[in-house]
Amino acid sequence: MAKLQEQGQRQVELREEIDTEVASFLFIGGLERVVTARVLNVLQTEPEDEQDYDREVVKTGVDTFINGLAAEERLT
Repeated sequence: MAKLQEQGQRQVELREEIDTEVASFLFIGGLERVVTARVLNVLQTEPEDEQDYDREVVKTGVDTFINGLAAEERLT
């Protein structure tokens, strides 16, 4: 993960001032938390919705990590 971030920083696609090791721990830790919650049935879904839910979790996680939580108009 850190290597991918470093590559993105070199290509000026990701912010240079972000510590890649810390960002990697945050990202992977967040995913680990979601997986653990699913295994322990803390995040309950209907069986037919599980794949859609898993896709949405991944999409939301990656989008939040890459784009942040700020509304788009606040970023300009």
